[in-house]
Amino acid sequence: MLSQLNKNDKRNYLLLMIGASFHFGSLAFMFLLPRFIKHIGGNESDMGFIFGIAIIPALLVSPFAGYLSDKMSGKLLAITGTSIAILSTLSFLFVSNLTALIYILRILQGGGHAMFFAVVFGLMAHIIPEQNRAEGIAYFAVAVQFGQSGGTLLAEQIIAHWGFNFYFIGSFLIGLVAISMVSLVKIANHETNAALSQTLKQPVHSESYLSAICRKNYIGGFILIFILGGGFGSVLQFITPYLDYLHKAALTIRKIPTSYFIPPALITVALSRLFLSRITDRVGRNKIIFINFPIFILTIFLITFIRSGYTTLLTAIMFGLAYGFLFPALNAVILSRTEVRHRGKVSGVLVMLFDSAFFGFAFISGPLAFNFGYFNMYYIMALIMLAGFLIYIFFEKILKNERMK
Repeated sequence: MLSQLNKNDKRNYLLLMIGASFHFGSLAFMFLLPRFIKHIGGNESDMGFIFGIAIIPALLVSPFAGYLSDKMSGKLLAITGTSIAILSTLSFLFVSNLTALIYILRILQGGGHAMFFAVVFGLMAHIIPEQNRAEGIAYFAVAVQFGQSGGTLLAEQIIAHWGFNFYFIGSFLIGLVAISMVSLVKIANHETNAALSQTLKQPVHSESYLSAICRKNYIGGFILIFILGGGFGSVLQFITPYLDYLHKAALTIRKIPTSYFIPPALITVALSRLFLSRITDRVGRNKIIFINFPIFILTIFLITFIRSGYTTLLTAIMFGLAYGFLFPALNAVILSRTEVRHRGKVSGVLVMLFDSAFFGFAFISGPLAFNFGYFNMYYIMALIMLAGFLIYIFFEKILKNERMK
């Protein structure tokens, strides 16, 4: 894929990937935040609201940042976003109990991340050639997954050996590396991208923001990316307290570390995209979705059968393989149906939907786990995933019938 890029685009693509890897590595520390919440006296319901509150910036900031990325320097926006995220993370040093401060910091943290992700994803959409769309997004996602895997492993070790203060400081320092990488990107305004410039030479009709994103060929994909984000977030955010619960309930002999699930799952995601990403563009993006999403649903159900480190690892690998192709394939389906001049806007909506569900589903998962238990929580999540998948199939059939007329 890199051979299709000119020298400047190739450099920017690699720098953005590395920067995103460190940004998501810093953010991955938050997968261990449930232990901090327990440490200051919280429960599963509190976890749900603390994680879920980040839906506010995801809904507001992501589409706005995507819109701005079509108008001004994406580099500046990305640096601003990461800076807000890591400074709010560092400010957790001042949190000692469940007060409004922790919710404010989560909103700021989510807002910074939403700005970074929406802008960087939009830049990637312009850099990657159309014929390599899924492959290029997959490689970008590989960097993200490796960053998250490393961040989770490091966070668990820091908490175990040095405590929560160094945990937040470590997240901050990793985020600084992300800022340094993005600062080296040579894109003042991505209109310098050849593909976009060529499009802008063509006559452009005036079109509102809503009309640009509210189109029938996006609806099914938008719904499924939202559902996918919710399932992915529910698993990663609650797997740590779930594994702790299994031990407390005497369902496991030893306490299963989070490192037995999150890093193997994310590494599997990364490796599957690294070595098999070309299959998506060759086999067909929708075929990949139709195969992998049912497996993704099944994996969420199988989490309830975890009883040892061995079954944890196997479930994590299956989860990673199922999810591995879904994010790049689904985004590629939607972006391939998008005019170049609207890709920043649509990318912002995609990030908004994924992130708002990633965080927002915690409002459902937390209270479900607290009131009805973790097993029922995962059963209900699997049913929600199934409903979203059926809706996607329905809209795709409508589009297929219209194309055949």
